[in-house]
Parts: sequence; structure tokens; C-alpha cells
Amino acid sequence: MSGGSSIPQTKTARHEAIRALLAAEAIGSQEGLRLRLSQMGIDATQTTLSRDLMDMRATKIRDARGALVYTVPDVDGGPTHEAEAARAKAQASGQEIEPADEAPMEKIPVPLHDKCLVLGVEERRLGPLVFDPLRDQHLFLVGDGESGRSAFIRLMAHEIMRTNTPDEAQLVIVDPRRSLLGEVPEEYRLAYLTMNDDVEAELRGITSAIMEKRAPGDDVTVTQLRDRSWWSGPEIWVLVDDEDMMMSGMSNKLMPLDSLLAQARDVGLHVVIARRTGGAVMNDRVISKLRELGATGLLLSGSPDDGGVIGRVKAVPASPGRAQVVARSGGVYRAQLAWQPRSE
Repeated sequence: MSGGSSIPQTKTARHEAIRALLAAEAIGSQEGLRLRLSQMGIDATQTTLSRDLMDMRATKIRDARGALVYTVPDVDGGPTHEAEAARAKAQASGQEIEPADEAPMEKIPVPLHDKCLVLGVEERRLGPLVFDPLRDQHLFLVGDGESGRSAFIRLMAHEIMRTNTPDEAQLVIVDPRRSLLGEVPEEYRLAYLTMNDDVEAELRGITSAIMEKRAPGDDVTVTQLRDRSWWSGPEIWVLVDDEDMMMSGMSNKLMPLDSLLAQARDVGLHVVIARRTGGAVMNDRVISKLRELGATGLLLSGSPDDGGVIGRVKAVPASPGRAQVVARSGGVYRAQLAWQPRSE
């Protein structure tokens, strides 16, 4: 280990170092990459490197001299190596691109319990894509038309009902185009709001009731705060389809939720939003708040010309339900969302 190195031994720092090395040097083996990382003061086993390269969507391609070298997409989809620039050209011409699979990939365990919502299949763990409501409160999705936004909200609704009784979960559906009409039975439905309703006033009433009944007072003990035992009742799930239709200029009809987002775990609130891509995403105050709070984002099909949609991550054309998952840890990986048929 080189003296005086201050590089932290974290996955994020290791990924940044790998990306920088592959951008600057022609490295064609995991052992060569491991040695260069070691010289930088970063220790990693071959198993760890195999997992890193899989997470970073690494491939091997021939450089200008004909040698096979590793290359990975940048976090915004841009190239990190001269070989990456040739990758799209090779794919278009039908040339085979060799995957970075020198060593067996160790599967990362998937955290599953009876409250986990199964949303699809993801490539990072080579297993189910799950949303764990005991760990995370909020989720948002951005995609172009016909990319699977409404199908995702429908899937979320059915997964919530699959894993909870009406006494355990109540749903507030904000559905401007009525795409979820008939999907949520009355016993699970706290409110169903369309463009014909005063959405802002209805949400203000719901959030006021939550605060009145569930906000922790001065008499709540540390133990009660930890166990969330000072109130009882169902988790409240606010599912919003076409959230962009709730916006007018800088105003957003969902803003009554803003005061509860940061303390959502304390009061049993979950917010799940789907909206269209486009420049307005950057000005969406609700999405921005969710990102600040570390919510995972899903990015469906869209145009790269829109620029960074979730941070620096750009949308790319994709089939319906094909997503880039932007995790709160900073990682980006791909997934295929499950298909939930419409209720008859």
C-alpha cells in the first residue's frame, strides 16, 4: 500500500478509481486492474472486482492497437475510454462485444421479507428488484410516453395490497388520466383523486389529519420514537401517476406533502411518483425533495437529448418497463420491471 494514501476504502471511491483508471489506461485483465488499484492504496479481491465490473456494466473491446481492454460507461452514459467510443459502432455493425466475465460472479443476497414489494428483475444481484418499505419510504419513476409509467404505479398498488391487509395499508391514488380506475378496491382506498378534484385541498386535509394523529409530541419517549409505538394504524401510501400534470409553472398540487416527506417514517407515510421526462424534471420541487431525502429513482425510456434526468444520469431509448435504477448509494444498474395486468 503506498504511503500516505487517503483514498477511502468504500465501494463508491473504488468505483470512481476504477472509472478513472480505465479512462486513462489500457487495462485488459482483472489482475492488472487489481495491481493498479493496490498502487493507489485500494485493496480489492478478485471477487470484489468481478462484482464491481458487473455493477459498472463493464465490457471488453479492442482498442486502436487491437488489444482487448476494459471499458465502462460513465455515470451519465458518456465514454470513459477511447474504446467505448467504438462500442456503439461495433454493435451497429453486428460485431461481438465480449462481456467482462473473467471470474465467476458471486450473487449478492437479496433482502426479502413478507413486506417487500417485488417490482421486477435486476442485473446487479441477478435476482428480484425489491422495494423494502421497512427501510425506504419513497420511490419515484421518470419516463417518456408509452414507457411503462402507469403500469408501474399499477404494479405498486397491487404489490402493496398483496403484502398488506386493509388494516395495514391505505392508498391515496392521484390519477389525472384515470389510468388506475378500478384497480384499487374500496377497502384499500383512502382517496381517489383526478383532475376533477381539488387535489391540493384534499391532500392538505389528509396531511393535516396525519399530523394531528401521528406527529410525535414532547411526551413521546426515545423508546417510542425508535419503535414508532405512540400511534397505531395503517401505513399511508400516496401513489401519483402523471405527476407532471400536477404542476403549473413553479407550483405543484402535491406540495401539501412536502412538510411530511422528511418525517415520513415517523408518521407512516410513503410517496410513490411517476412522471414524464423533460426539462421540467429539474424544476420539480417534489422530485427534488425526494432526491434530497435519498429516494431511489427509476429511469425508463427517454431521449438522451434531455440531458441529465436523475442527477447526471441520462435517459436512453428502451423497451417498455426497461429501467435504469439510480440508488441512493450513488450506484446505477439496470432492471426489467414486472408487468401487472389490468384488473377486469
